[in-house]
Amino acid sequence: MQTLKLKFIEPEKNPPEKKKRAPASYIRKSFCVNGDVKKAELYITALGVYIGYLNGERLDNQVLLPGYTDYKHRVQYQSYDITDKLRQGENVIGAVVGDGWYRGSVGIGSKINCYGTKTKFACRFEITYADGRKDTIDSDDSFRVTSDGALRENDLKIREVYDATKELSGWNNIGFDDSAWGYAVSAEYNGEVVSSDGKEAARYTRKTPEDAVKLVLTPDYNSIVADGSDFTSVRIDLVDGNGTILPYADNEVSISVSGNGKFIGEEKIKLEGGSSAFFVMSEYMETGKVV
Repeated sequence: MQTLKLKFIEPEKNPPEKKKRAPASYIRKSFCVNGDVKKAELYITALGVYIGYLNGERLDNQVLLPGYTDYKHRVQYQSYDITDKLRQGENVIGAVVGDGWYRGSVGIGSKINCYGTKTKFACRFEITYADGRKDTIDSDDSFRVTSDGALRENDLKIREVYDATKELSGWNNIGFDDSAWGYAVSAEYNGEVVSSDGKEAARYTRKTPEDAVKLVLTPDYNSIVADGSDFTSVRIDLVDGNGTILPYADNEVSISVSGNGKFIGEEKIKLEGGSSAFFVMSEYMETGKVV
């Protein structure tokens, strides 16, 4: 297990008010590449959960990164070979950082702020050029930040609130005007920063009608198997050919489930534009609904 010394920053100057949920933080930094790149690596993590971007492209389709650890002692980081993803000239690193287990609801009593009241973020670029030059870029207080984005609440146990009217179009790409954003604050983290170990936390997958799969319930009724992966619920979105959720669609979707278990919910559900359906299994065979 490899350890790193990363420089952490806090995207928020003040913690949220007591018993109130905070919006997610949006973080970005523009940097330049000058010369032919031989090798480039990115190391990235957060105290909270994050989604990372480079030049507008998501780094990974895993979710809930960097995964849960006892943050008092350690946090995991992810590493990416970005040699072929850097451009000559301007590049942009971006991240959305949410509460996760760090300050979100944890345990039977849904206690919050178990590890801290302000989320933290850290990243490092190590770039080696073809002519032998090396460049290291660490997260610092020059990174631009805002909490005025669409993700208004993001507690893993309670709820997520997304306000589409506050979407920040192009915020994680080149050319975005971040002059109205604030600056991050340098922060300390006294635990170890260790490489990711073990299985992936979770991975986001979008299926299209052409990719239709069979869902098989396990005999204990508490999980679903599709394409060899286990799920506890399935979400269905109505999207167009570009993957955008349709705002005015009005469709009826038939759900076919096979296996030893019994389907808990509706076999047909009418989906209206902008909405999703969650099909939930009941461990105790209680009557379930599509919610």
